[in-house]
Amino acid sequence: MSNHLAIAGATATLVQLLDEAVTRDFNGAHAAAGRPDIPAAAEADPEVRVFLYRVESNGARGNDDLPTRTRDAALIQRPQAALTLNYLLTFIGNETDYEAQRLLGICVGTLHFHPVLTRGEIERMILAAGAGNPLALVDLAEQPDLVRLTPHALSVDELSNLWSSFFQVEYRLSVAFQAEVILLTPPEPPVRPLPVRERRLFASTIQRPAIRTVLPAGGPGAPVLAGSTIMIDGADLRGEEATFVRFGESRVPPTSTTGSRIEVTVPNNVRAGAVGVVVEHQRMIGDPPVLRPAGQSNLVPVIVHPWIQPNAGGHRVVVRAGAVESPPGVFSGVIDVSVDPPVGSRQEVSLLINAIGGAGGSFSFADGRRDAPSAPEVSSDLDISFAGVPGGDYLVRVVVSGAESPLEVETAPGPAQHTFTAPRVSVP
Repeated sequence: MSNHLAIAGATATLVQLLDEAVTRDFNGAHAAAGRPDIPAAAEADPEVRVFLYRVESNGARGNDDLPTRTRDAALIQRPQAALTLNYLLTFIGNETDYEAQRLLGICVGTLHFHPVLTRGEIERMILAAGAGNPLALVDLAEQPDLVRLTPHALSVDELSNLWSSFFQVEYRLSVAFQAEVILLTPPEPPVRPLPVRERRLFASTIQRPAIRTVLPAGGPGAPVLAGSTIMIDGADLRGEEATFVRFGESRVPPTSTTGSRIEVTVPNNVRAGAVGVVVEHQRMIGDPPVLRPAGQSNLVPVIVHPWIQPNAGGHRVVVRAGAVESPPGVFSGVIDVSVDPPVGSRQEVSLLINAIGGAGGSFSFADGRRDAPSAPEVSSDLDISFAGVPGGDYLVRVVVSGAESPLEVETAPGPAQHTFTAPRVSVP
């Protein structure tokens, strides 16, 4: 890596390389760093001017050092800025004697036959600069990559735009070259962690289970509830040492396991709504050995439905006392309902009521208190406001994060067989 003097060091070494070539092959000529728009006397010696006109980030090496810092901003690796330098070589001389073109041939041939700045050339430039010169501190020779020089073709439009940026100067014969890559690094030393005292490496084969279907034990039409049983079908489901089923963040052991089927109980702490189900294998690894993950299946989403349950008073759904009748026969108030599993503070909750027999219509009411600052983190007891509901008996459903609570169906033979019967509420 190299310090902040690397750019100036690269330019000085390039000038030195070209100066040695032109003084050797062209009597009286020299190379120097400078802008091409600096006026030159007509009797001036033939000259090659080296002008750094553009600096670009090098995309190929720009991300080599990521990441360089920890989450608390401690430096773990020195960052580096990878740069590409664009040079304009301008040739000044008597056009009648073709001096500019002769200088062009010398420089292009030199950089084609010698397309790198070697470490020895950089060190010679430092010696020539002398102890009092800032360039004596250049450490460009220590970076791992040599600086490579390649011609950069400029179109007529690019040349015109470049030369038009110089103030009141006529175009001179010139070519462009690129030097890459320059790696700048800060002097700040990285933090070194403590050495590894003991190495514990364990090799193990991983068998990846695959889930094909997840169905309720009660059949395809049965709802999945907290505490109910589901059947997972797939391949390689049984782990060699331990098998678990993960419902979101909850991990539970199955009640029975074979290579192609798992029977597991949905944990009670799972939230209602879409939950990702994953089969996870674990093995005893380490010293002392502990269970650690050793392969997991694909994720399959399962809808866990809420269930309306009796509250502390034994009622499943009830209209709270104090319902208001306005206009006559139409009521507003609060419906108390208890659900399982408990509802999280950020889950969307709504109440659906449908008149039994269809005479009173259907209504939907959102529980707008879920995002309130005072809302509890989890709650099983919900109180949802309603308005404009005609008096009568209604079937009740609770929707939590898009999952509806199931309705009960009459199974006894008779006129009401196969109809929904509960849970219900009477308004008022």
